[in-house]
Amino acid sequence: MPERLRLAADDGAMLGDHADAAHAALSVRGMTVSYGEKPALFSVDATFPIGAMSAIIGPNGAGKSTFLKAALGLVPMVSGEVQFFGLPLARARGRIAYVPQRASVDWDFPTTVIDVVLMGRYRSLGLLRRVGRAEMALAQDALARVGMEGFATRQIGQLSGGQQQRVFLARALAQQADLYLLDEPFAGVDAATERAIIAVLKDLNAAGKSVIAVHHDLSTVVDYFDHVFMVNVRAMAQGPVSEAFTTAALSQKTPYDPSASRNASRREVSSMKLPPPLALIPDWSTSKPSRTPRRRSFPRSICASTLRITSRTSASDEYSRHRRSRAVRSAERRARARAAAAPDVPDVRGHASRSEYGGAITELIHSLINRSRATAKEAPARNDANSGRAGTFERERF
Repeated sequence: MPERLRLAADDGAMLGDHADAAHAALSVRGMTVSYGEKPALFSVDATFPIGAMSAIIGPNGAGKSTFLKAALGLVPMVSGEVQFFGLPLARARGRIAYVPQRASVDWDFPTTVIDVVLMGRYRSLGLLRRVGRAEMALAQDALARVGMEGFATRQIGQLSGGQQQRVFLARALAQQADLYLLDEPFAGVDAATERAIIAVLKDLNAAGKSVIAVHHDLSTVVDYFDHVFMVNVRAMAQGPVSEAFTTAALSQKTPYDPSASRNASRREVSSMKLPPPLALIPDWSTSKPSRTPRRRSFPRSICASTLRITSRTSASDEYSRHRRSRAVRSAERRARARAAAAPDVPDVRGHASRSEYGGAITELIHSLINRSRATAKEAPARNDANSGRAGTFERERF
């Protein structure tokens, strides 16, 4: 096996020795990323050398874009370790430039081409510094390198797909990074734009920069790149294009298919003929089946109507008892108040037996009736006296 060619084994481990992470532009160990139950990447190991033009290839849904996003911390990893130039992402972030897919950008945002390119200088400017002449000169030079110097004041939504891709490449150039990560830079562009972009990338590589790009066109891998990494959920092969980009490597299938493995295990379990547990086998020689009395059931409508009638009757009875108790308490309060106002009225609270209580109530009622009759007899005389006083008062007024 060649020294730099590493094929993935069945258990996910990489065959061959790993390169030193300090001598790699990007080193990934055991990366696993999952969207729900299905993993997009499973136990991926990859090493991209410094100063190389590297391509990430694989079928649709293989996890190529997810690999870059997880390495940059844009997508959370379930497990794994990522290093850039032997350093973690937090310490090497200033040396990395990233060009995302055009589909992930809001092109209706109200900004111009030159403003987008100047975003590549924000990290060096800091939070409070303003854009100066030096930053503006770098942005103009980056636009000139991608052939977009005449569109500096154009709104980004007014550009074509190829022009938009050039603008984002210019923003990456303005960062003056050591590692350039591009997610499908040639997708949806014409042949002229593709030639312009690859020319800029080869110039960066000639200057000692490292380039890693997600690529789909297998016919141009040999012409554009010198290092390749094949992935299909798991790492398939990696190494120099002349050694790893072979028909055998392209024809192999992914060694990990979670749905297929789960279905296979389920088929094995379902096909096994296991004897039933002994506890479930009845012993008819020593025991007889017990007869369970059948419970009578009534129609649901009858049960429901009976329940409603019972609930209404109970509620009305309770309400009637409550009304009666309130009336009794009110009558007792009125009787006590009248007894306190008239000392000659007998007190009924000291009687213990039911007969004595009834006699006291009768006596109380008779006394109240007598008082009412006496009051009625005194009312005419009182009215005559009041009318006489009123007539006298009227005569004195007039």
